Amino acid sequence: MAQVTLSIVVPVRNDARNLAICLAALRRTDVQSSEIIVVDDASEDDICSIANQAAARYLRLPVRAGPGAARNAGWRIARGEIVLFVDSDVVVPPDAPRRLLEHLGQRPDLMGVFGSYDDSPSAQSFYSQFRNLLHHHVHQTSSQDARTFWAGFGAIRRSALENSGGFDERIEGMEDVELGMRLASGGARLCLDKSLQVKHLKRWTLASTVSTDVFSRAVPWTRLLLAATNIPPDLNLTYASRLSAVLVAALMMTVGLLALAALHFRGWREGPLLWTAAVLALSLLALNRQFYVFLLRKRGLAFACAAVVAHWFFYFYSGVTFLIMWIAFHTSRLLGKH
Repeated sequence: MAQVTLSIVVPVRNDARNLAICLAALRRTDVQSSEIIVVDDASEDDICSIANQAAARYLRLPVRAGPGAARNAGWRIARGEIVLFVDSDVVVPPDAPRRLLEHLGQRPDLMGVFGSYDDSPSAQSFYSQFRNLLHHHVHQTSSQDARTFWAGFGAIRRSALENSGGFDERIEGMEDVELGMRLASGGARLCLDKSLQVKHLKRWTLASTVSTDVFSRAVPWTRLLLAATNIPPDLNLTYASRLSAVLVAALMMTVGLLALAALHFRGWREGPLLWTAAVLALSLLALNRQFYVFLLRKRGLAFACAAVVAHWFFYFYSGVTFLIMWIAFHTSRLLGKH
């Protein structure tokens, strides 16, 4: 067999159209000594034909097991010393894998490198634009010395995967973040290279956004928060983000009290509540001003205003999910003691 420097693992579940675009882009990359491994998470789509057309190795899981299990299955059969994970709905620029390899080659101390989405998402709907631009901005304003990992477009040395055991398959949706935290806590160096940007093809709706944020983000994030003793204030868990969730909750409570005051409930006065709501709203705008200015420059005033509402709604339901999970966690611990 020819020597393989880079193994590219693409997990997929019923995403044939985007997978074909993803693989075509990977075939155009300028890394000669590479292999592509498509891991089919028990799809109903004909993934095998698409993988064969792209001259990729194909592995099908017998039952649906989730992206963590698919990535684990892929890197375990990989032949390269560097394993690059790419989501099936991502388009990689031709020079990105080579630049990634150069990055790791120049810094032997690095165990992993990952990038971000670009600021020109493919789908044009509001939530597709908002969601992808939010991800882009979060990564572009985070620390380069990362303590997490992103498997949408990220590479890890095979030795680090073997020593750590790979992704925790029980944490679906945040298994890559948890792996990065585990590696970092063991002393591994990880890097967010903000210049490594890929295009996201996924189409988002309000329903898919809320469902993903709650069940694949907020729930596993909360489990990590409750289980870990040291959560890095990076990516979506900066102190500003945590405070924003608290402020949105306070704003919603104030709006509720204003509604009662408008009905003359117990003679409550609207003035102090209006001032409180204004202070909370201004505080939220100030805390997230970089993101809102970025959206204003990229998409204009109307989009930025709508995005502010969507962003605060995101903080609201994520915060509610955290509260519910926190109560359930401590209730179960209390009952367990008895």
